[in-house]
Amino acid sequence: GLIGYWQESAAGTDDFFTSLGSTSEMEGFTIDAIGDYNGDGIDDILWSADNGEKKAWLINSDNTHTVSIIAC
Repeated sequence: GLIGYWQESAAGTDDFFTSLGSTSEMEGFTIDAIGDYNGDGIDDILWSADNGEKKAWLINSDNTHTVSIIAC
């Protein structure tokens, strides 16, 4: 599957989906939180696995992402 977000205009007429990546690269992880973790003004995604491993998708302005492993 894909991970992304739907964006809607203020008038509610222009909806579009922006893909951020595939769920296959994050198999075994669930979304834990969303916030701006690197201070660039763009929300990022924090992922957690059952074994305690955490990864952050740091979202870039072009809707690509960089994966950072969070030490636990």
